[in-house]
Amino acid sequence: MRISAKNKKTMSIQTRKKISENSKNNKWINNGIINKFVKNSEFNILINNGWNKNRIKIKTKNRDKRRWINNDIINKVVYLWDLNDYLMNGWKRGRI
Repeated sequence: MRISAKNKKTMSIQTRKKISENSKNNKWINNGIINKFVKNSEFNILINNGWNKNRIKIKTKNRDKRRWINNDIINKVVYLWDLNDYLMNGWKRGRI
């Protein structure tokens, strides 16, 4: 493994090629609740059993209930129910 400039491990070119080869000829399907990445050989069987093509969008819990605020020095994400407390203590909406 190589080490990037930010000291994070990155995949080698060999590993990337292996992942790419394993992903070819696969498709995403869903049943309204679960997403699956399946091989083409399984695809038609599952479609005939009521699965749908493509992925469904899974909403991230509480993502829509948060807002960015700042105090001219620090950026911070807070929940909507805590937002007014921060605003009354000098914080501003948005990022620096």
